[in-house]
Amino acid sequence: MARDNVSTNNGEIPRRGYLSAVAEFCQEANGQRVPAGSYLSLATRVFLDGGGDPFSNGISGYVYFEVHNKQSSDSHTVTVDNCISFLQEMSNDNSKCWGSEHNDTKGGTWQVGADAISYHALGQRVPPAQVAVDKLFTDGALSVLGGSNGAALSPFPLDFTSDVIPLPCHSHNDYTRDVPLYDALSAGCTSVEADVWLHSDTLRVSHTDPGDSGPTIQDLYIDPLLALLNAQNSDSGGLKGVYLKNSTQSLVLLVDFKSDGDSTWDAVFSALQPLRDAGYLSRWDGSQFVSAPITVVTSGNAPLSKAANSSANPSHDMFIDSRVDESLDGFNTSNTYYSSADFKTAITSSGSAPLSSSDQQKLSDQVSGAHAEGFLVRYWDIPSSDLWQELVDSGVDKLNVDDLEAVASVDFRITS
Repeated sequence: MARDNVSTNNGEIPRRGYLSAVAEFCQEANGQRVPAGSYLSLATRVFLDGGGDPFSNGISGYVYFEVHNKQSSDSHTVTVDNCISFLQEMSNDNSKCWGSEHNDTKGGTWQVGADAISYHALGQRVPPAQVAVDKLFTDGALSVLGGSNGAALSPFPLDFTSDVIPLPCHSHNDYTRDVPLYDALSAGCTSVEADVWLHSDTLRVSHTDPGDSGPTIQDLYIDPLLALLNAQNSDSGGLKGVYLKNSTQSLVLLVDFKSDGDSTWDAVFSALQPLRDAGYLSRWDGSQFVSAPITVVTSGNAPLSKAANSSANPSHDMFIDSRVDESLDGFNTSNTYYSSADFKTAITSSGSAPLSSSDQQKLSDQVSGAHAEGFLVRYWDIPSSDLWQELVDSGVDKLNVDDLEAVASVDFRITS
């Protein structure tokens, strides 16, 4: 955890450090009595730097604070000064929990008395299962919300995006992350990718053919997004997207067809019905693109003929991912949203920055050509993150990323 407040992305995005989180918890806990054998807990936002430089590496997460009274009879009363003093010990210079290289802390435990009282501070990627985010909790120790290791969080948290600033990054093979969708949204990415295989009328999400096992697109994406958007739109203040910091920002759900195109298209169209019924899908209304909280882009084996067919795509809310390095004939804004390519094939396999003048020209020509058609540009298989800034500066619209924590290093110029 970053010890102090920092700003990432070339100073564009403020991030909360450990000491600020300590101050909030201790103010909330001040004067609270913790009975013998009991806990007083609270989880709050903090920037997790993953052991890297917190000015250019990390992701929004949580720190779990707990005061555990292990005594058999005496109660313990929390005071703000003692609470801050105890928890700050874990971030002081030369403490066992302090990281000197990046001025951060891994958290830990501070013991008060002869193993009588413990003050805990534990960094976590996901919120607790208990209702304890920025709220004091007294019914036992906090536990991490379940569903990691490639499974959806259950229940999916509904308020964690309220302080996240959206960024033009694409979570490549998002379903392979410890916590699909959640991790990408925590990083602020505005595009996520799901590879799907149709088996027995069920869309399984996997990079390789999973057969009749594995999570479904409903499990990992459709159901969580529906729950999140329903929570964001519980009032009458107008349609909001997943990020309240920019409520008009649409999230792209890129569905990469791995199985037969025609049958998979029909299954995806059907699976999207709950989002469609709620009015959450971007669409072509016959004359223009109408943005909504979710924009569905199909790729891989997805057939252009289906996207352009009013019978197969009657709502005109499933779009195609064209190829930016190939002919764009037949692709237009009524059926296409992205224009993408393998960077190593379309531009260069060299990961050295800056690009050569000839490669810069190829990139410029492809980006300008796609933009002239009204498409957003994305490249996958970028050989090195050293090229990220140059791609953003060259007008690439969605930065394809595998390392979500490294997104904090990019100057997206979001304040301009």
